[in-house]
Amino acid sequence: MIQLKNISKILIALISILAVSCNADDVDNRPVLESVSAPEMTLPVTGKTFVLTENNADNKADLFKWNPATYSHDVVVSYSLLMDVKGGDFTN
Repeated sequence: MIQLKNISKILIALISILAVSCNADDVDNRPVLESVSAPEMTLPVTGKTFVLTENNADNKADLFKWNPATYSHDVVVSYSLLMDVKGGDFTN
């Protein structure tokens, strides 16, 4: 019985410490990012389609270039280029 009382007291003390140590200051002090410029695809021209076959598999499809996005603070930006077959939905 004494051990159960000690465990209960320790548990209540731990929960109390956690409740007091949580505050909204960390959330309030985060910087707000504002987009200065959006990324813009420069090459290839919008709407261009690529037909990839076994015959042209060794050829370079195209060069992809874009102007990177800029923000009001220094951030790490990651870009991905996705391709899918005609009529595909990018699930694979």
